[in-house]
Amino acid sequence: GDRTAAVAHARELGFRTRRNDPEVLFRLAQLSFDRDDAESMVLPDGTAPANVQVYFEALGALDPLVHMSPEVVMAARSSFLLRGLGTHFGLALRVAKRWRGLAVAAVRQHEASGGAHAVAFSEPFRALAGTAPVRTW
Repeated sequence: GDRTAAVAHARELGFRTRRNDPEVLFRLAQLSFDRDDAESMVLPDGTAPANVQVYFEALGALDPLVHMSPEVVMAARSSFLLRGLGTHFGLALRVAKRWRGLAVAAVRQHEASGGAHAVAFSEPFRALAGTAPVRTW
């Protein structure tokens, strides 16, 4: 995916670090919502920490996370839990790719209902709705 767009979306979703370093924001968003495989857990200097906890701590040492919107915390936690379950069964899950169709449908439904903050909520996901065909599972 497009790193610049991912960083912009992370900011729109409320991710804040002390310096708002785009490299750290991208890695935090990727770790929170998509993947934590060895290929994705590489620090800007090329270092590959031994596990997710060490990787998260290393990102914090580079640019500490100071805010993550409560609205996205549960999605991030669910992503971690599903990936952990997948690991137990020998599956490498890319959660963002699996959830894409469901997320686009939820945003469209939210916008159609005129729900509170419909525009602000959907902006980070608007680009997803018009790209490749969406398949749900």
